[in-house]
Amino acid sequence: MADSTARRAPPDGGWGWVIAGVAFIINGIILGIHNSFGLFLDYFIENHVFGVTDKDTAAVAAVGSLSFGMTFMFGPLSGILCDQVGLRLTVIIGSVIAVAGVLTTSFCNELYQLYITYGVLWGCGSSLCYTASFVALGRYFHKRISFVNGLATAGSGIGGLALTPLINWLLTTSDWRVTYQVLAGVCSLLAICGIFVRPADPSKSKKTSCLLSKKITSCLDFSNWRKKSYIAWVLSAAVVETCYFTPYIYLVSRTLFGYISNMLVAYLGIVATASKLLVGKICDHPKMNRVYFTQICILFMAVCITCLPLTTNYGGVLAFVIVFGWFDGCYTALLAVITLDVTGPAKYAQGLGQLYIVMSINNIFGPIIIGKYRLIR
Repeated sequence: MADSTARRAPPDGGWGWVIAGVAFIINGIILGIHNSFGLFLDYFIENHVFGVTDKDTAAVAAVGSLSFGMTFMFGPLSGILCDQVGLRLTVIIGSVIAVAGVLTTSFCNELYQLYITYGVLWGCGSSLCYTASFVALGRYFHKRISFVNGLATAGSGIGGLALTPLINWLLTTSDWRVTYQVLAGVCSLLAICGIFVRPADPSKSKKTSCLLSKKITSCLDFSNWRKKSYIAWVLSAAVVETCYFTPYIYLVSRTLFGYISNMLVAYLGIVATASKLLVGKICDHPKMNRVYFTQICILFMAVCITCLPLTTNYGGVLAFVIVFGWFDGCYTALLAVITLDVTGPAKYAQGLGQLYIVMSINNIFGPIIIGKYRLIR
């Protein structure tokens, strides 16, 4: 019995550091592409791709917000697949779907086709890889879970820093179709990442007695909603996610207050990366209240979003990028960790999956609403 318990305990190291590195790369590719969609929005409108004009801002933004929302909406399904076929195969399947979605996007001739290829296919593929990377971290780490989650999510900042100038250069020197074809090649690296993902407990991967119906029943367990703390956490995250993705879409513009600003998202990612690494280490301290800390981060993010439309110069926008990026990094790094604190290990899978579904709805419609009413552009 003692041997069995020891085998189930997360190793908090060893091959887990390889998993952390893989999760870092997966987050860099997936969120680097998601967060750079604003470059395509600006390009499509400026060059009237598919005949779109400035009046179609919301319709084009919906492509990016749909793909980002699908990443979370498919979260519960991705979790089921992780348990049924294993983490490695889930990442590889996700990479194939992601490559197919991005590649077929380059051959689209109508805007509505992008909703299917980029919005749904790319969103689904990225969800499988994204979810599997965090499930793997949870199986390899316990005491250092905040730190490794921060390390993994820091990949999004590095990915944005690498992909934003690449996408901008490709759009300038070629066109959007070639750009998506290159990004499809980048997405193929996800399959290589999947090869390095292996179960923390090899004996567990041999057990086939866990039925799919039991997992589905687990996902339909709504007992977390009896907890006031869980309801408050979901509502808070939902409100945050309504506006969370909008800066990544609408901050990008060829010129902003007379300055070329297509690197603003990359700068935001750099700041967020630094905060993710730092907060992950700090919040692993036993005396740190992660819930209170996250509430403070959400408050400052809300203040930043409220003040953004009031900026009158480029310096104000840079100030927003620095402050929002810092607290964005803290919030993102602790999202899954706080859910674990609120629900407890036994209800964590159900709680996180249902949180992701609520978040996805707001992720999808938030940027569309803002694009419709032109609150930023």
